[in-house]
Amino acid sequence: MSMQCRHQPKEYYLIYREKFIDSYCKNKYEILQTILTFLREVTSDQIKEVLKIIYFDDECYRNEILLGDFTLDLRRLHVETILTLWVFLQESKKNPRVTAETIQMELQM
Repeated sequence: MSMQCRHQPKEYYLIYREKFIDSYCKNKYEILQTILTFLREVTSDQIKEVLKIIYFDDECYRNEILLGDFTLDLRRLHVETILTLWVFLQESKKNPRVTAETIQMELQM
C-alpha cells in the first residue's frame, strides 16, 4: 500500500515523533546505525532529498555541502534533523517520490 505523506493525518506524524523520541532516548546509537543502513539503500534522487534535510541543519554542514567536501557524521546533527531523516527514510520506502520538503512541513506542527 503506497502512502503519500501529504495525505496523512497530523496524528500519523505525531505517532512517528513519539516512537522516534522514545527510541532515540533509549538508544541513540541504534537509531543512527539504522539511518546509516537505510542511507546505503536509497536511490540518487533520495540522496538529493537527504542532502536537503542535512543542508538546513547548521552552517557547518551547509558550507561542507556547498564546497563538495562532505563527510556525514550523524552525531553532529540536531535531534529534529535526525527525526526528519528517520521519517523521510521510512516514508521513502513506501513512496519513493516523497520529498524532504513534504516531510519537513508535516513534522512542523
